[in-house]
Amino acid sequence: MARRGVDVRAAHHLGGPDGPAGATKLPTDVLPATAAGDFDGDDALDLLTLAAPGGDADLKPQHVTVLHGPLNRDGGAPRSTSTLDVGYGGWASIAHTVVGDFDGDGRDDLVTKAEYDEEDVRFEEDMPDDVLDAAFYRGTAKGLEPAGDVPGITGQGATPVTTGDFDGDGRDDILARRDDGDTVDQPFAVYGSGKGPGRGRSAGGGLGLRMGVGVAVGDSNGDGRDDVAALSLKGAPVAVLLGSKGGLSASRTLRIGRSSIGLKRPPQGYDDDFGWDLHLTDLDTDGRDDLLIGMTGGYKQDGGYWILHGTVDGPSTTDRRFVKAKDFGEG
Repeated sequence: MARRGVDVRAAHHLGGPDGPAGATKLPTDVLPATAAGDFDGDDALDLLTLAAPGGDADLKPQHVTVLHGPLNRDGGAPRSTSTLDVGYGGWASIAHTVVGDFDGDGRDDLVTKAEYDEEDVRFEEDMPDDVLDAAFYRGTAKGLEPAGDVPGITGQGATPVTTGDFDGDGRDDILARRDDGDTVDQPFAVYGSGKGPGRGRSAGGGLGLRMGVGVAVGDSNGDGRDDVAALSLKGAPVAVLLGSKGGLSASRTLRIGRSSIGLKRPPQGYDDDFGWDLHLTDLDTDGRDDLLIGMTGGYKQDGGYWILHGTVDGPSTTDRRFVKAKDFGEG
């Protein structure tokens, strides 16, 4: 249920029957929004903002504010607002947030994750026992409410990255990554349940790849379960992990490299950044998301996107086309 890829940082973009119909600047005292979702379940999109954390020697609350929609088209004022301290009075510095309907109740929820420096002075003090580095906040009719820890992420040196319904049970799941010194950026899934993320079946094991900066979520084969496209390492193939009734698994992974679509590797000294940008979206409205693989261009090659159309088996390496960046026009 979470909205991915919504541009909400500077303005409220107004929809219309033919697409975006305009934009309204948000009030100047509103922080840039970090996420969008329907946190109160009224079918209107809400915006979520996150205040900057204080320093490790400056304990102060760190608030999330939900701007409950619909937003006024004249001035962008929300219907109402609700505010919650997610920083435990300054004991946690929240750096990551993911949004999704993790308990399947029709309202979007929030998961937060804190980051600390190695020499953080807060660890030298008597940190309260109830401080969580990763926490679950349940969406309610009145706003977000604290709902405890996130098994699989809390206290595990893991970071939530994005969300999707990877097992098709109607509850959003979390794609997370762990850096424990041996499995750098090793991705794994934490599954939603009626009690929240990680409180049903246990988190899945490692997914057999390292996670780079490029990650996209969508349903490439139209089976009602979300898939993940990820670039493991620079120069490596794009990995597409197909969702299933059992969720994500290394055994259900497609690997799409340059040679898969008939490309030769650039000569030494050139780099086309194959896979630097990834998207999954249904461009032809056939019910299957298409995979867009970005290339910056290089030796005798224009920059742009390879579009691999979705099939019942996932992104096709034969039903494909290349669109040059310059052909997208200006904007």
